Amino acid sequence: MTLALPIRALVNRHAGDAAFYWCQRQGSLDSPLVDLDRLAHLDRVLQAHLDGLVVAQESGTAEAWAALDRWCGAGEIFVCAVLALEQQDSGRLRAVWQCVAQQPSRRTDAFVAALAWAQDNPMGPRIGWIEHWSRTEESPLLRAAALRAARLCTLDVSHAAIAASRANDAELRAAACVALAQRRAQLPEVATALEERLRDDVLTVRIEAAIALLDSAVAPEVTAQALNVLGNAIGVRLQALAALTGGDRAELYPNVQRELRSFALHLPCGSAEAHALCSLLDVPDRIEFAAWHGDAALLAPLIELAADPRWSALVLWAVCALSGVDGDAAGLSTLPDTDAAIPSRYIGLPAADPVALSHWWSLHCRRFVAGTRYLLGAPVAGDTAAGRLHLLHVLGSAPQDLRSIAACHLQRAHVLADLSLLARATAQYQWLHQQHGGA
Repeated sequence: MTLALPIRALVNRHAGDAAFYWCQRQGSLDSPLVDLDRLAHLDRVLQAHLDGLVVAQESGTAEAWAALDRWCGAGEIFVCAVLALEQQDSGRLRAVWQCVAQQPSRRTDAFVAALAWAQDNPMGPRIGWIEHWSRTEESPLLRAAALRAARLCTLDVSHAAIAASRANDAELRAAACVALAQRRAQLPEVATALEERLRDDVLTVRIEAAIALLDSAVAPEVTAQALNVLGNAIGVRLQALAALTGGDRAELYPNVQRELRSFALHLPCGSAEAHALCSLLDVPDRIEFAAWHGDAALLAPLIELAADPRWSALVLWAVCALSGVDGDAAGLSTLPDTDAAIPSRYIGLPAADPVALSHWWSLHCRRFVAGTRYLLGAPVAGDTAAGRLHLLHVLGSAPQDLRSIAACHLQRAHVLADLSLLARATAQYQWLHQQHGGA
């Protein structure tokens, strides 16, 4: 029997769509519009296009590489890296890495995601690239990528990460801190290694060490130290951000946003630091910080901003995130102003009816005790059975941004090293099923 030759146009479509859907997936990981079911859909479509390239054999690989040569974008890097990993083609894998190394700040994330995707493929070969590269002396950047990938797929490389935390290369030390987050329960030396890095000479390393410690349920005095380090670092970052424009600002901003969210999640409610920091932030960051912090005392002064078309959708989102109210059902929403300069990640959300929202808040704000953290209408209490069930419900049904908040609080209460919202949706469903079984 003669096998039919692949249709080139179809194979080309697989290569382009695989890159496109990975970019869609990557951009949805903190989205207020994408929940776990939608993430599962993106995963299925992405895997289908990757499978199409595999079935096309050499034709599929050739089309993927042609796209990489032409565009050299993050999506193309992801696709070619996954193919090389699953085909165990070390030559092509090295070629992908050479492309990454030319612009590591823009391309490493795609390579890291490919490592984790291939590692977690239940139908793929059992590969050991992450473990191998987490110990390599060949390239500090490659070793750092492997350590970050280990965190994405919850692979324990604690011993390699502890060794890397004392390396000469700052990027490698920072990646080691990322890999060590939530590993304190498995290995007592983890906390010691992270505490050492709180005193690192390099700002980014101190930041990653602080975030890892805050996520690891350490002793109160260590938590206070980590919060102090992170708060000081955010002050430095905000000054740097204010001096930047264009592409440089766009490159730094996601890091600052992540650091602000971590600070908001871990800073004790009612603290003066929260109010002081909010006064320094731009309006959209201030509203988002209040929502991630979960204290109604921070959110209340921002309700009046709903009258501004630029922030209207963001204010309604924050109120709904804290209170759990359905803005549409409660009559609090309206169509957004299409001419307003809305932050891109909130495009598609309904805008607030400022009069209705202000009236609703005046009637219901007493339900929310100042100094208490809330998420979707319930106090955050991951260390209680009811609180844990509420957070698990959020993880199973809410959009990605609120799932991130719930995951952080669960991790802080239970040190859940095997939870990653960057993992495949199927792995997250399995994790939730296991947790509900033990609830």
